[in-house]
Amino acid sequence: MKKISLIFIILLSISLLPSQVKASTLNCSQVNGMAIFGHDRSEWKYIGAISNKYDSNSIANDYGAGSKYDSDSINNDYGSFGGKYSSSSAFNEYTSDAPIIVDDNYKFIGYLTVNKYNTPNINTYEAIACANKSYTSSNSKMEDITFKKIPSSSSYGGNGYTSPLPTSQIQTDEKIKELQNKIKQLNEEELNVNKKYLEDLKKIQNLPQNTCPVNSILNNNTCSCNNGYVVSGNPNVPNGWSCVTMASYCINTYGQNIHPEGNQCTCDTGYSYDSILKTCKLAEVKKEVTQPVVIKKEPIKIVPSKTAPAIKPSDGLKKPIEKNYFDNIVLPKEEVALPINPEPIKKVRWYQKILNWFK
Repeated sequence: MKKISLIFIILLSISLLPSQVKASTLNCSQVNGMAIFGHDRSEWKYIGAISNKYDSNSIANDYGAGSKYDSDSINNDYGSFGGKYSSSSAFNEYTSDAPIIVDDNYKFIGYLTVNKYNTPNINTYEAIACANKSYTSSNSKMEDITFKKIPSSSSYGGNGYTSPLPTSQIQTDEKIKELQNKIKQLNEEELNVNKKYLEDLKKIQNLPQNTCPVNSILNNNTCSCNNGYVVSGNPNVPNGWSCVTMASYCINTYGQNIHPEGNQCTCDTGYSYDSILKTCKLAEVKKEVTQPVVIKKEPIKIVPSKTAPAIKPSDGLKKPIEKNYFDNIVLPKEEVALPINPEPIKKVRWYQKILNWFK
């Protein structure tokens, strides 16, 4: 009876042995240092690597990717990739979404699982043992990569398998395609603008000759400027003239420093018209220079003083100094001018003259 019980216990123990006893189709050398991606909803994300236990990304590092407290660790019994009943777990014997192993060239290598029907594969327990013995470090470039899809197990071994592009590469390609479409759209808009411009230009060139410019009116096939505007340019040349104000006409014709006065152009104050240059120039102010008066100094002539000759008294003549010398000298009589009557001379009539005769 005891033997029967012992045999039953042995058989029961064999049936309850973990999946690591199941044979793997991959060995340690084939998966050494490679990345592991777990299925998370609609994509596959990086969850660790089969690398040396001192590597933080190693599934054998109890304080890194192999920690039982890390939500993405295959060693977390309650996590998505370590729980026994999780559909994405490496320890679920019936899962179809077990973690996958990818090399540095983004090539699918196999599954990390205890499900013997997911091939090619390496048993999860065997992979942890391989990591403990490994001396290879993980590729840090794989940490930021995700995959949208993976190939089926029948594509393994290079039989027509095309490795899926990383999500980052897919996003980049989508952006490039979006930019290309935007450039194509801009090119089409530019072509339409150029086409419209050419059509408008053709319309302008084909305008009839009697089309009048702005500020003018067509009357009997003749253009005439509106009130307050004059012709500027050559009216005999098509599109060679326009209607402008008198102020604009003066400036266009003679330049600056000029203004209109009625129907004429007049230079501004301080400017004069130059007939050669046909413009108003700044007037030159001529300063009147007073010629200095030069007084020629005549040489001073020294004239000797005249000395009255001494008069010798003759006999019988009195000396000028004698007494009563000037008594017998007769001086000329002074003529006294009659006073001029300022009153006008009255005209004497003929009868007054006769009366004056009898007086």
